[in-house]
Amino acid sequence: MDYAFSKKDTLFGRLSFQNLTAFSPGGLPGSGRTSEVQNTRNYALGYTHIFSPSLLNEARFGYGGFYSANSPQGLGTNYTSLSGILGYADESAQYPGFPTIGVSNYSITNGSDYAPLINPTHMYEVRDMLTWEKGKHTVTAGFDMRHYHLSSTNSAHSRGNFSFNANTYTGNGFVNFLLGLPTSGSPRLPRNIFGETEFQLPSICSG
Repeated sequence: MDYAFSKKDTLFGRLSFQNLTAFSPGGLPGSGRTSEVQNTRNYALGYTHIFSPSLLNEARFGYGGFYSANSPQGLGTNYTSLSGILGYADESAQYPGFPTIGVSNYSITNGSDYAPLINPTHMYEVRDMLTWEKGKHTVTAGFDMRHYHLSSTNSAHSRGNFSFNANTYTGNGFVNFLLGLPTSGSPRLPRNIFGETEFQLPSICSG
């Protein structure tokens, strides 16, 4: 969008967005399926004012945003605790669902470790620049401020990750599974990561 209020004042604007959804089927009907959304936003606004033939001011504002999140099948029901596995009631309370169970030469359940994975990102920019021309010289002064915000949340292995190998106990991974004899099990709490940076560039003068 471009709009001229007068010969000395003009306005510029831009808006763009995109919404995407994706679906990934699981290896088994009961587990492993994930759905994902990705949303992108971009806004820009600019205002230019001419004070005189030799003095000009330009102001700009911009925003860029990206949101990505996926959701595993079975999220909301604590199948780990319901199956009788102890020690996961608290760890899996935030993102309850299927545990990941691997058996030698078999596919049991895919707990979609690290899902849901939620990543919102935001970037803001404010910029103003004044330009003055005097004879053969040009003087430019202004500022450019930017603010970034990023956070990430995922479930890690909070629902449990268990393996049943053929080289331990009975010598048969599936029999070990039926007897409840895992080779290894690894709980891990959900992760919340936060990052933020902010800086301001100094005014710039040139002649």
